[in-house]
Amino acid sequence: MPEVHAKVTASGSHRWLNCTASVERESHFPDSSSPAAAEGTEAHALAEKKLLGWLKSGRRQRYKCEDEVMQEATDGYRDYVIELMNSLKESSPELNVEVQLDLSEWIPEGFGTSDACIVSTDCLHIVDLKYGKGVKVDAPENPQMRLYALGAVARYWPVYEFDKVMTHIYQPRLDHISTEELTVKDLLAWGETVKPKAREAFDGTGSAHSGEWCTFCRCRDVCRTRAQEMFEVLEKQQDPKFLSVEEVAAYLPKLDDAIKWAKGLQEHALSEARSGTKFPGYKLVEGRSVRKVREPNLLADALREAGYGPDLVWKPQELQTITNLEKLVGKKTFASDYGKYLEKPKGKPVLVPESDKRPEWQDATPEEMFGKGE
Repeated sequence: MPEVHAKVTASGSHRWLNCTASVERESHFPDSSSPAAAEGTEAHALAEKKLLGWLKSGRRQRYKCEDEVMQEATDGYRDYVIELMNSLKESSPELNVEVQLDLSEWIPEGFGTSDACIVSTDCLHIVDLKYGKGVKVDAPENPQMRLYALGAVARYWPVYEFDKVMTHIYQPRLDHISTEELTVKDLLAWGETVKPKAREAFDGTGSAHSGEWCTFCRCRDVCRTRAQEMFEVLEKQQDPKFLSVEEVAAYLPKLDDAIKWAKGLQEHALSEARSGTKFPGYKLVEGRSVRKVREPNLLADALREAGYGPDLVWKPQELQTITNLEKLVGKKTFASDYGKYLEKPKGKPVLVPESDKRPEWQDATPEEMFGKGE
């Protein structure tokens, strides 16, 4: 049976709540999958199997999975849900896995699936597994999680009449857990603010705005609104020759996104050109190629016969990357048993908005720069 997708999705809500035109614009581009998405789907299927296995047998079972990182991550997710269940024993909790939710009261023809819902007489808990590690996801004010919570309230509140809702995001590969607690009243009030924007997005009558929500938009590379808003010039010039300090400060927040946009546009143009599109003034050519040794042992033997010793031909064996070593022995074991062999040097200074939560840069001390004396 083919997979059915909602036109306006909860997972894309951060985007269409800020840019209601994005749903219509994305419809002109194919919804292509990616290795990361396929990996996430596999992790969710394994996590579901582990939770259902625990519900059925009362035991924490391990299922076959060749990816040890995924095995450990889904074990952690299952254990988090179980521990949450155990903490709610006094309020008669009920665990429901992969719950189909009707969101049509807030989104036209809307629906979604929650990874885990724990319902009790006091509180509704929505738990979402985020297997990705590219972007840290937080629960506070997260529209996807709130929409899932609304769907679960509509489904369970008539029976349980809880007065609180708590959303949980479990992101194991970033060692990140985030939660938000709301009253049912406040959640329903927020839901009312969603309805008009969801209707605009569904009808294709909304307005377009660019921002960090463009990151996963399918039309981000060729969206005219994004390009225009990114490069609009300051109206008032203080000096016709040079940018002022204030003007530089106004451009700084745009630079990271401008770089991403430029790279995305390059990749889009290359993809289109390879599909046959002709861009005026450009053509496809073979790029720079890096030479590789086809038969390293045979080459080494030939050099040895010519009189070159092994120490001149071979490099010393190199250690695997930290990521690969973590996969080899397990992330927790590596941190506890071998963490003493690692160091994290002071990062290079970067310029960020004042709203950034990181502490202000301090120049390195002589000990940090040159090491402590004996």
